[in-house]
Amino acid sequence: MSLPLSYEQLEAKVKDLEAERNQLAAIFDSIDEPIYVSDPDTHELLYVNEALRKIWGDVAGKKCHQAIQGLETPCPFCTNPSLFGDNAVRSYVWNCRNIITGRWYRCIDKAIPWPDGRIVRYEMAVDITERMYTEELLQEVHDELKEANKKLRQDIIERKRAERDLLQSRQALAESEEKFRLTFENAVDAIFWADADTGILLNCNKAAEILVEKSREEIIGTHQTTLHPPREAGHYRNVFLGHVKGGSFSDVEAEVVTSTGNIVPVHINASLTNIGGKTILQGIFRNITFRKRAREALEASEQRLRALLLSSPDAIAVYDMEGRVTYVNPAFEQTFGWKMEELLGHKVDFVPEESWPETQMA
Repeated sequence: MSLPLSYEQLEAKVKDLEAERNQLAAIFDSIDEPIYVSDPDTHELLYVNEALRKIWGDVAGKKCHQAIQGLETPCPFCTNPSLFGDNAVRSYVWNCRNIITGRWYRCIDKAIPWPDGRIVRYEMAVDITERMYTEELLQEVHDELKEANKKLRQDIIERKRAERDLLQSRQALAESEEKFRLTFENAVDAIFWADADTGILLNCNKAAEILVEKSREEIIGTHQTTLHPPREAGHYRNVFLGHVKGGSFSDVEAEVVTSTGNIVPVHINASLTNIGGKTILQGIFRNITFRKRAREALEASEQRLRALLLSSPDAIAVYDMEGRVTYVNPAFEQTFGWKMEELLGHKVDFVPEESWPETQMA
């Protein structure tokens, strides 16, 4: 048994934990997306960042379902069962429409250790409302274009009704193209069209110009590999050919290079379509720079916590929510003589029976 900590040692540990919590809070407050940390048992909000406070107010200390969703009882769609127990080390990503704001969010949930030793719920919510609406509008326009082309083919066969039906089809096509042009041009995400046969870029929107820091005139007519770092040109050429063969792909992580040489991480969703008799691969590029920074910040925090556990002179054991051992540090092994492999997954009372009187007095 190690000796009880002195008041000065306890005070120092409390200060260290508070400093680490403040460091985590500073990192989370620098992120533009709403973030909260809650107790999975009581649903109490232990921490909310600045971005969340701007939307829902300073709700720390309140129940998460009351403050964020306006519900009196825990959310029926709560993801806690997917975060704790056997899934405690996995991230859970899902889409949710907030009851209070009416906006759509892509939620990234994870069970993380809190500075006081608890395993808590962490969630970052990325606003995808515009993206959801854009994808719905793009699908509507795509369907309308397919229908217009079908009508046009029928009009050619039915020559007796060609003039009347052709006029109607042209009017419908013009309306669809205008709707598509507005949706395409004003989309939040960058959109590129590439010839499926040659890989030559045929069109792009305003967001694409901003993403790669080039004008439309500089982009159109170049090969799709010029969007990516030169050293990876061969890789992205093969990826493009594979996607043309497969027909579509979604949520693929990649990199684009700007005119100034900056590397920007993106997620790409793409699909094949036929426009003007030409097979086009349309790619929607979403900038994930802030999401990657948040993930890297979280990983760095976890590494610091692991280093703290490894270097601590105090015996530390970590249990899951059911009381089973998930980790013991080297000081614990040295103090009690057990190896972590012997204890993992077991419920262990590590105080010997003959030491109970001494432990209770302490």
